[in-house]
Amino acid sequence: MVAVVADTHTIVWYLRELPRLSEAALAALDGATAGGDPIYVSSISVANATAPHNGASSPSAAETISKITSYPLPSQ
Repeated sequence: MVAVVADTHTIVWYLRELPRLSEAALAALDGATAGGDPIYVSSISVANATAPHNGASSPSAAETISKITSYPLPSQ
């Protein structure tokens, strides 16, 4: 099992499929997703991801949490 830790920008860019991630970051996240391995995201990252920045609209906390938790948990 390989666990990945994602910061705020990384998880937002990944979930929104924005082309801002490095090849290495994208490969790590895709690999974890494909392998059913965990991608850890801190609670403050969820709060930051749902806060409006510079007048831009942000997804709701429920939408962000739903996307993050929709990935399957690894089997132990």
